[in-house]
Amino acid sequence: MAEGSTETVFVEASRPTGWLSGVWTNPRLRGEVLWVLSEKLVSFVLVFVSVKLLTGLMGREVYGEFTLILTAFALLHDILIVPASQSYLRYHHTAEQKGLLRPARLWVMRWYLVVTLTVCGVGLVLTRQFSRWFDLGPWSAAAAGIFFLAGSWRLLGTEVINLKRQRKSFALQSIGFLLACPVFVCLFLICFGVSAGLAVTGQAVAAFLFAALALRPFLKGTFAAPAVSGENEMGRLVWTFGLPYAALLSFQWVQSFADRYIVCGFLGWKDAGLYAAAFQVSGVPFMLLLTLLSSLAIPVAYQRAKDVSDGRQLRSANRVLGAALLLYVLAGGVMVIPYAFWGGRLLHLLTTRDFDLGNSTMAVIAVGRYVQNMALLLQFFYAVQQKMWASMTLRAIGAFAVLPICWITVGSYGLFGAALGSFLGAVLYAVLLVFAPGGVLWLVRGSRVPDRAASAMDEVSP
Repeated sequence: MAEGSTETVFVEASRPTGWLSGVWTNPRLRGEVLWVLSEKLVSFVLVFVSVKLLTGLMGREVYGEFTLILTAFALLHDILIVPASQSYLRYHHTAEQKGLLRPARLWVMRWYLVVTLTVCGVGLVLTRQFSRWFDLGPWSAAAAGIFFLAGSWRLLGTEVINLKRQRKSFALQSIGFLLACPVFVCLFLICFGVSAGLAVTGQAVAAFLFAALALRPFLKGTFAAPAVSGENEMGRLVWTFGLPYAALLSFQWVQSFADRYIVCGFLGWKDAGLYAAAFQVSGVPFMLLLTLLSSLAIPVAYQRAKDVSDGRQLRSANRVLGAALLLYVLAGGVMVIPYAFWGGRLLHLLTTRDFDLGNSTMAVIAVGRYVQNMALLLQFFYAVQQKMWASMTLRAIGAFAVLPICWITVGSYGLFGAALGSFLGAVLYAVLLVFAPGGVLWLVRGSRVPDRAASAMDEVSP
């Protein structure tokens, strides 16, 4: 079976018969899609089960601190880990083709060791100081450092598994981790008392277990690869691809999560916990749809666009991403509807009665999350063409705009203002991302020019 056969799904997604025949007549393709779908559907259920359990055990205030700690982990990961991880993911296929897989992986591992051990050490040593500065529990910063260590290595292993399109292994590990997290968190809370620091510690224990599982094939493949001489491009890619990608995700974090911290500043931990739970309940369907489509499309797009100077390869990759984007717009639009009529009830059902928001606020949060995740999918057009500085510039504009918007709306309208500010910021950024100079519209059009030039050369060649 040809290795690139999975690509048929997204290349022909705009043709219904191509989609159906591509999936059901190709055993490998059918297996990949079914494993990805199964993982996302099970994850969808487990996330809601986890929210229900944890909000019931913690209450609004502790849940607010717990979620904001994990959200801060995401920002640290974007700033400190993403420059290396995303550069490696983009370079993997090229390194494998050139026989440079071992030096590339060793380079990444050195980066991870230095960064994760440093962050963990700082958290352990300064946990009481962080507690005083940010009104946290005495163990919260130390637990966050431990979780950063375990969680970063686990993500590296699973990202490489997904990049290699080992769908079954990725699905089982993802589901296992989602099952283990609430189990260990609940055990720690029940046995030792309710606090955000203990909850994060439980999360860290689960991450350590699955990091060991995910890294085993990564390490085995690293040391089994031949030690060949050649120019390792990881250093160059970190500068041209990884750093702007990290800056992009950091600005994205500001757009997606700054409203939580503004809510905490204006209204306190309890309302921050309520808003965080509503944010999760409203956003999970769109996040899972995004990860489903990106898990299938991005590895294929990266494979197709090995040479970003080749217009034919870029156009092929753009067709893959365009099909994924179309599916997201259609399916995500349908998912918004239930929140407009039953958003408040869904929040009660999936948390507790103490978490109470009206349908209008839940609907605005849901639409904002729909647009935010659509923008995340649009960003991959830049990633495929390795034009991350342009993407970062647009994301920076969006991030700097959303801060005053949310500050004004939260100060004026409370939790509804947070939802409104997040929605307005998401729409502004999506419009910029598509239509601004250098936006996705121009990227797609520009990638066709080398193709036409190449075609013209082919016609005049003898």
